This record gives sequence, structure tokens and C-alpha cells, in this order.
Amino acid sequence: MDGAGVTEIILEGQWTRSECFRAIRLSQSWWPESVTAVGVAIVALIFRPHILWALGGGALVIAMTTISFWAIPGKFWNQGIGTQEPRRSTINDDGIRTKSSSLEIFLEWSRYSRSRETREFYFLRFKRNMFATPIRKASFQTTDDEAFFRSLLRAHTVAKLKTNALLDPAEAHSPSTPNT
Repeated sequence: MDGAGVTEIILEGQWTRSECFRAIRLSQSWWPESVTAVGVAIVALIFRPHILWALGGGALVIAMTTISFWAIPGKFWNQGIGTQEPRRSTINDDGIRTKSSSLEIFLEWSRYSRSRETREFYFLRFKRNMFATPIRKASFQTTDDEAFFRSLLRAHTVAKLKTNALLDPAEAHSPSTPNT
């Protein structure tokens, strides 16, 4: 399958709370926690006699992890506009239009710099943001739709996609740079 003949994809559905939490957790940039953990380790090494530094640093890492894994996804699920509503996304060469009963948004491909694939999702990373737009793989109705979507990712973003002989043309099995 190479998505031949497909010019637009329609994805419809409603996210569950657990899907939303998984997508947010997978889409976050983990460098803040990594930098904090390394900083705490360095401070603990420097101030070894002061166990309170190590304990305080450990508490800080635990707090940041809790915020990243529970507070941020929970707030987004409970307060994000249109998060718990059924939505319809239209994806074509112009960009992605998503509509629910309380929200309609259109994002051109130029707003995204990179994309990557996980087992459940595709993530489209914004150019100046730590977060990404998740697209559920289960939302694609046909393999042609998913193949076309993957070709759009390769055309418009730096795509880090898994090798998939069913969905990709033979020449597309390596990370790409956008053509636009």
C-alpha cells in the first residue's frame, strides 16, 4: 500500500481518558527531568556531608515526575477544550483540521517541525513547543489512509517512522527531511 489515490483522510472518534494520558506522557519532552536529575546528582556529590541536599533533590525529582505523569495529563483531560468530546479530523496536503462541538482548529504543516511514530500513536511536534499533536493509529480506517498520512509526514516534517513494508514505498524506509 502506498496511499495512491488518497488525497484526504477523515479520522473520527473520541479519546478515552487512558488514551489521552498515554499520549500526553509519550509526547512530552523529558529533558527537564533529565537535567534536574543530573543537577541533583552533581549537587549531592559536591555536598555529600549534607544529606538534606540529596533528600531535597530526590524529592524534587519525584515531584517533577508526578507532575509530568499525573498532574499535566489530568489537567488537560479535565480542562482542555474539546478533549472529552467526539471529534473529526480532516488531514490533507494543506494541514490538519480538527473539529468538535466546542472547538475547531486548523494547523498548516508548516507549524510542525518533526514527527515520530510509537506503537499506538503518531506525534507531530510543534516548532517551538515541548508538546506534540498525537494522532491515534487506531483512527485510520484503511491502510491506504495511513500510508497517505505517512507520506504527508515525510513530505512536510522530519519524520522518524518505523519501517513498515505494508504502508511505505520501498524508498521511504529511512528518516527523511521535509521537502517544503
